[in-house]
Formats: sequence, structure tokens, C-alpha cells
Amino acid sequence: LNYCSAFLQNIISDLKKIRQNTISSTENNDALGHLDILTPMIDLKLAYMSRNINLFRSRDMTAVFANVNGSQGIPLMNSIYAEMNSFIQIQEDKLAQDNKHLNLNMRRLRIVFISTSILMILLAVTFPYFFYRETQHRFSDFILMESKRSLEIQTDINAKLSKVNADLQISEEKFSV
Repeated sequence: LNYCSAFLQNIISDLKKIRQNTISSTENNDALGHLDILTPMIDLKLAYMSRNINLFRSRDMTAVFANVNGSQGIPLMNSIYAEMNSFIQIQEDKLAQDNKHLNLNMRRLRIVFISTSILMILLAVTFPYFFYRETQHRFSDFILMESKRSLEIQTDINAKLSKVNADLQISEEKFSV
């Protein structure tokens, strides 16, 4: 009996852990319902096994064989298997749904990452381009200002030369007279 109670305590502890994980990971009450049904079934199965072990220890083999060949053991174990399989199926369906959502979120994250990368590359390319255009514009403005200044200087020199030339012609006329 102590042997079975140790198993029972381990099983109950494991079922509590599974229940806690199920509560924290799913909103589906069907999975919890299967766990609720499973606990008394396991208690019955362990009590059944404990009775058989006690009968075996008391050397009452006819009672052991009658109990084992009876209709309680196999159907109870089949019911436990069915409940466990139903629970596992619900959890696998939930896992598949979670994987689907994860893949969708990863796809969205990948799109955001790629879009951000493309935007950063475009910014990295356009910044030097606009800097180059601004530099060219400033250089063109500088050349234009220098050309205007040179033109003004040339105009001023031409005016002075015209005056000097006019004064020279007046001087030549006075000198030739």
C-alpha cells in the first residue's frame, strides 16, 4: 500500500504541475476538464492495483486472477488512455495554433526589420547625395559671385582704361596742335 501511495503522490504532484501549466498557457477549459476527470480515474486504478497487490501478498491467487480477469482493470485503463489522449490532442492543437501565431508574428517582425533596413539604407544613400548637391550648389554660388566680382573689376578697369584712353587722346590732340 505504501508502494502505491508513493506512486499516487508522484502522479498527483505531476497532475498538479500539468494543471498549473495548462491554466497558465491556455484559456481552453476542455483541457482542464480532462485533467479533472483523470485524477479520480487514476485514484481508482491505483486502488485497484493496490487491492491486487494485497491479494497477491496474502497468497489469494484465485481472488487475484478473478480481479485481474474482471471487467474493471482494462476498461479503466482504456478510459485513462482516452482522457490522456484527449488532453494531449487539445494541447497539440493549442501548440499548433500558438506556432501559427508565432510564425505570423515572426513574418511581421521580419517585414518590419527589412522595411527598416531598406529605409536606413535609403537614408544612408540620400544624405551624402543631398550633401553633395548642397556642396555643388554652394560651389556654383561661389563661382557665380566670383564671376560677378571679376566682371565688376573688369568693368571698373575698362571704365578706367576708357578714361585713360580718352585723356590720352585729348593729350595727343593738344600735343599735336
